[in-house]
Amino acid sequence: MADANEVMKRNLEQALGFISKVEAQFPKDKSDTYQQMLEILRAYREQEKTIRQVRVEIKELFKDEPSLIEDFEKFLPLATGTKL
Repeated sequence: MADANEVMKRNLEQALGFISKVEAQFPKDKSDTYQQMLEILRAYREQEKTIRQVRVEIKELFKDEPSLIEDFEKFLPLATGTKL
């Protein structure tokens, strides 16, 4: 059984991998998509958005990129039990 530190490390690695993948797919200088994603995540971190709101907004933002939605689900807490 993995301890809490291992789980946190794995979650952080998944989150950073996802962010890197989005950045590679939507370069900062050519697309607002990357910045929009960061803003959604910032709002969640600052408790301005719920998990449900974040999921809905990410689904819309990446509606043409199902692999990004799937990757996003891997690191976002499943606190609400909802799916995209």
